[in-house]
Amino acid sequence: MALYQAQKQRAEIEGKFAESSAKHFGKYASLVISSGSFAYAGATKGKSDLDVMTVLSPEIAEIPAAETIRMIQSFVRDYIA
Repeated sequence: MALYQAQKQRAEIEGKFAESSAKHFGKYASLVISSGSFAYAGATKGKSDLDVMTVLSPEIAEIPAAETIRMIQSFVRDYIA
């Protein structure tokens, strides 16, 4: 039962992260990856962190740096709120 709860919690967090990535990076968000003990249901409450990454397409390099920074800042504000 604990394993199921951990997997459900991980899926919810990954889903929120993926939604936020799509919202802020749009077509540039290619993939969301989670790893580490949390992703494999081996996390220890209060000790483990969550390793989640958004992979962006190479085309993001074609937009102005200021726009990329704005995307990152809005993503961070949304995700940590």
